[in-house]
Amino acid sequence: MISQYRYIWLPDDDILTMFKTLNGFFEYVDRENFALAQPSLDERSYFGHATTLQNKAFEFRETNFVEVMVPCFSSSALHAIIDSFKTTKSGWGLDFVWPTRVALLGKVGIIDRFSVFHTRPLGSAGHGTGEGAKISPWSELNQTLAQYGSRASIKVLQGRRSNMGKTYASGRMGNAIFFLHAVRGSHPVRRKNVATYLGLLKEYLPWLHYQQAQNTSSGGKRAL
Repeated sequence: MISQYRYIWLPDDDILTMFKTLNGFFEYVDRENFALAQPSLDERSYFGHATTLQNKAFEFRETNFVEVMVPCFSSSALHAIIDSFKTTKSGWGLDFVWPTRVALLGKVGIIDRFSVFHTRPLGSAGHGTGEGAKISPWSELNQTLAQYGSRASIKVLQGRRSNMGKTYASGRMGNAIFFLHAVRGSHPVRRKNVATYLGLLKEYLPWLHYQQAQNTSSGGKRAL
């Protein structure tokens, strides 16, 4: 069945969008040869990873992370990772595994040109981070990262400017111009204090990693 389609989108049930947006998104990822992509989250959205919020400076950002909540796969990419669905119930951690496994098949990243609305707070639907799970999503995250030798550190590798079409790369040490564009186009929540600025900086410096936050309460914590 997968082979009958060029792209397959697997959104959670609390994602709101329109046919026009989704059709444009499909056409765009096909034209730009993405193996794995997601639409960005609009300014109304609840979010678990601030990286996924729409950045209006860019058409897209190539990343090492596509959230398990809204992934879109090329048919060849989905074939390449389909075995991973058997290893976890919550899906936590697969966001970091999939990009490395499909990188040779096309681009990986977040499409800022198209955004969707994530309508519910994280875990409010009772799955993923909900009550009653025999194993917590946090445990599955750590197990999945260990199994595949992955790191829970989101990086933005390059991005295409929305108004010029120019592509910037972070390079091995970082790119100040790329970072400045990223800051200017980012959601205001990403620029509200020093900690959130540091979260942005971490994404655009390839060598900088923060310690993964651990689950210390029922609500848990997320990495910057």
